[in-house]
Amino acid sequence: MLQHAQVRFAAASADRSGFDTARARWPANFFLNIAAAYMAALAGDWPKYETLARHTKAQPNSESRAGEMRRTFQLCEALRDGDEAYFDRLVGAIEADLERSGIVRLDWAMSTARAGRIEETFAALARASFDAAFEPGGGFGGRLAGGWGAGPIFDMSANGAMIRDPRFVRLCAKLGLVTYWLETDKWPDCADAVPYDFRAEAHKVGVMGLARLA
Repeated sequence: MLQHAQVRFAAASADRSGFDTARARWPANFFLNIAAAYMAALAGDWPKYETLARHTKAQPNSESRAGEMRRTFQLCEALRDGDEAYFDRLVGAIEADLERSGIVRLDWAMSTARAGRIEETFAALARASFDAAFEPGGGFGGRLAGGWGAGPIFDMSANGAMIRDPRFVRLCAKLGLVTYWLETDKWPDCADAVPYDFRAEAHKVGVMGLARLA
């Protein structure tokens, strides 16, 4: 079962400064460098992305990490270059993964939404199950978030396209977060930064019985 400590972590305001603080302490950490570069790309901060990408590429990496780095930077550069064909393929990969496993990777969803594929993104999320997050040993890592924590879904600079759409609250309900917010009256920072009434939408989702119990 998803514990409230995990929910608090996921519901916290997640901004890029957290990666910067951690990188200052562990500058050679592969995960922190690649995650910071990915977040910079989602935010459209291309000078910062280029600096981080050069730094990460200069570090010694295993074959598996080098492959992960190439895939991540390919996605980032598709965003930078407006590579529509790349995102056609990514939407197709989301649909294939959904058909096969019932899961939608949150990092892929963030990326397709950021690339303007908002309808395709929410259509897939509406059909996805996030039950894996509630299983023993589950949570917001692994395939569910593509190896990232789920906190970045609340970063307006990186995931504003999804957050500004009221359907985002239904995604949060599937992740058990709406139940937590309604029970505690503790809300993510993004609740005050959207063009709709985030709290009212959460209450509506709760009344409709869509808020998963944590």
